[in-house]
Formats: sequence, structure tokens, C-alpha cells
Amino acid sequence: MKLTIGQKLLGTAALMCLLLIALASSSLLSTASLGAQLATAGGPGSETIMLAGELKSVVMTLRNSQRGVFLYTVMHDRKRADTNRGFYRTLRSVEPKSSPAFAASPPTTPHAPW
Repeated sequence: MKLTIGQKLLGTAALMCLLLIALASSSLLSTASLGAQLATAGGPGSETIMLAGELKSVVMTLRNSQRGVFLYTVMHDRKRADTNRGFYRTLRSVEPKSSPAFAASPPTTPHAPW
């Protein structure tokens, strides 16, 4: 049986259409599977991990600010100590009670000295 050029082209086009349909269905199944995995990964556990990371970051920043206050106070560098004290106060949610240690007013634009 001899195939003409038209039959060969038609067969090739049909085969390419079948392969295209197979590839499209495979990509749809993969996308659906990834969506299910994303729903699992983005659950309440990931939110807890993110909040724990933010809390750790804030705690480390507070520690560094507090360490700076102590260090610059010992070095008699009042300006830097006040800057760190102000930065520490802005990160805390509760203002300290009036005490001699916090008598100085915080700077208007607190920033970390490091």
C-alpha cells in the first residue's frame, strides 16, 4: 500500500493534534496537583512559622538596641545612647514607667547605630 503525500500530511497532522491534546491534559493535571500542594503548604502552619520569624527578628532588634544603650552609656556617649533608647522605645508596644534610667526624651527619628 502506497501512501500519497496528502495522506502522509493528514496522518502527521492528526498525530500532532493527538500529542497536543495529551500534552494539554498532562499540564492541566500537573497544575491541579500543584494547586493542592500549595493549599497544603500555605495552611495555618506556615502562618505560624512566619509569625515566629517576625517575632524573632523583633526580639533580636530589641536586644541589639538594649545592648547599644548599655554600651554607649558605659562609653559616656550620651547621643548614641539616647538614639538607641529611642529606637528601643519605638519597638516596644508599652511605654516604660517614668524612671531615672529613661528620663531622657527619645530622638524624633530613631535609627539603629550599626
